[in-house]
Amino acid sequence: MNLLLTSTPDYITAPIIEFCRELVGEGAPGFIDITPRSDAAVLDCFPVIEREVAQHGGEIVYGWRIWEWPGVMLEAEFHAVWRDPDGVLHDLTPTPQGERRSLFVPDPARIYDGRQINNVRKPLTDRPELREFMAAADAEFEVLNRGERATKHGEIRLGGAEAEEILRIRERKQRALAAILGVHLPLGAPTKRPGRNDACHCGSGKKYKKCHLNLDDGGPAR
Repeated sequence: MNLLLTSTPDYITAPIIEFCRELVGEGAPGFIDITPRSDAAVLDCFPVIEREVAQHGGEIVYGWRIWEWPGVMLEAEFHAVWRDPDGVLHDLTPTPQGERRSLFVPDPARIYDGRQINNVRKPLTDRPELREFMAAADAEFEVLNRGERATKHGEIRLGGAEAEEILRIRERKQRALAAILGVHLPLGAPTKRPGRNDACHCGSGKKYKKCHLNLDDGGPAR
């Protein structure tokens, strides 16, 4: 997700149905109540569902959680939910916004093998600044998951040229976002970083000091 600008759609619209079919052929999205486990971390679905299956049976269902930036963009996040022994789907993973339901489309062709999977984004409007924002988001993912980092979780350490590269990409992303929102950033002005206790710019829902503060300084990130 991007900077908490996306949220669960209120309705399943024609563009959402088309997006889901592009993702999963004849896949049909449906709303699922979010009932987080007490040990569930925000957006960390895979170990949560594995624990639920081990304790209560049923099975893990892979697919895509659908997010909407109304009038701007749709975004699909690779996700997992629990199918209980009676066949009912449950979303056990909390969101940064604390939402009570998610929109999910199963994807039987995919599994999670420990490698990070990039979000899929689709513009709802033809704006060059939105295309730039999406390209920067893809570039950020590529750097953070380059090589052996694709299977690593927790701390990520970037240094030297890669640390400079990620900062340039994030400046591109912030400038594109500012253009989308109609906020003016003077040419050459540095991108303002969040305060230590502000929400992290990555959209994780964590405080900046607990997330990307060290990475932005060229050190480890959680």
